[in-house]
Amino acid sequence: PDGNAYNENGGQYYAGSQTYFQTAMLGNRAVSEIGTFGNDNPGVILAVPIRRNGKAAGVLGCEYPIEVINQLFYADIFGGKGSVNIAKADGSVITTHGGLEGRSNYFEALRLTELKQDRTVEEICQDMEAGKSGILVFTYQGVTRYVDYRPVGFNDWYQITSVPESVVSGQLRSISGMGFLLLVKILAVL
Repeated sequence: PDGNAYNENGGQYYAGSQTYFQTAMLGNRAVSEIGTFGNDNPGVILAVPIRRNGKAAGVLGCEYPIEVINQLFYADIFGGKGSVNIAKADGSVITTHGGLEGRSNYFEALRLTELKQDRTVEEICQDMEAGKSGILVFTYQGVTRYVDYRPVGFNDWYQITSVPESVVSGQLRSISGMGFLLLVKILAVL
């Protein structure tokens, strides 16, 4: 409860001023912002309260390197043609699996595209700053993509999932084909 933290190597540092520690001491689970916690590798700390007699008496934290977080959020969706990225509400990229053209800010990457449905990058930025989810469509280098953005549920992180229109259309054709075959089988039984 005094804010002193100890790592597996016996090292000690003060965590009492950190938001993740304070949140866990209030009895809630928390995820830190990205930082370097006694080493040179960026990562996050997952913190949970240690309870004694129903009250938080300490905090157990586990540091995850950003490479591990990258793997946790990675999803090989649609045969590797889709991408899943994690970004903060201000657009700062946390993890990336393609689709950002090497940019460290999602909104910068989005400004390179042609947005559809009369949407603007500023509207999407406002949505994310307000904690809202949404869907957008854009074209970049001749490829149209559908994008779903939604809060992850902690800090101000967002999951941004992007899928090419051709993949979505192919999936819809497949579903339609299965529906047609089911209808034929039902009619054959009748």
